[in-house]
Amino acid sequence: ISINFMKRITLVALWFTAMANAQFSYGPKAGLVLTTVKAGNTVGIEPESDVSYAFGAFSEYKFSDFSVNLGVSYGAYGSKGKTPTGEGNNTFDIDLKQKMYLFDLTANYYLTESFSIGAGGYYGAITDVEYNIADSFEVDMTNKYENSDYGVVFKANYTLYKGFFAEAKYNFGLANVIKEKPYLFQMPDPNADDTVENRFLTVSVGYRFK
Repeated sequence: ISINFMKRITLVALWFTAMANAQFSYGPKAGLVLTTVKAGNTVGIEPESDVSYAFGAFSEYKFSDFSVNLGVSYGAYGSKGKTPTGEGNNTFDIDLKQKMYLFDLTANYYLTESFSIGAGGYYGAITDVEYNIADSFEVDMTNKYENSDYGVVFKANYTLYKGFFAEAKYNFGLANVIKEKPYLFQMPDPNADDTVENRFLTVSVGYRFK
């Protein structure tokens, strides 16, 4: 039997031993999202923060003070802001909403039995994008946006009572989610910075089943 084969057998045995000793938990969670975007100077949006919603579920494997957490959620992400009318310095109020499924995978460290911090990455599947203009009419912008997003995520989780917990999670988007320049009331600028990157903070509560 070769040494490499023995190493592989040993690694597999260690992995099964770790999984057997891991604590598995899962459950639902829901909360509010403070959303905004980092927008280029000619996208037609002057971003402002907006409040939205998100709900989903998670599963976690905990090994002593460390854990691996997989989360999935659905929510509306975007930004409030203003867009030029094309007439002088006049603007319309605008509300950008991206309906998105989010999948995040994080590695976490438990500072205490109840409190953990973690970091990892996320992937977002964008299903619909709408602009609400001046609270008067909606424009479907789905075809002008990419159908996916990705970035890094940072989180903190605190057990409140038994299985109940509170969680704060910050998603820092790295992808430009604009596919085609979504100009509404102004002419395109060939030297423009046409980028939109997502930024959002989610504060949620949930329940952990073991």
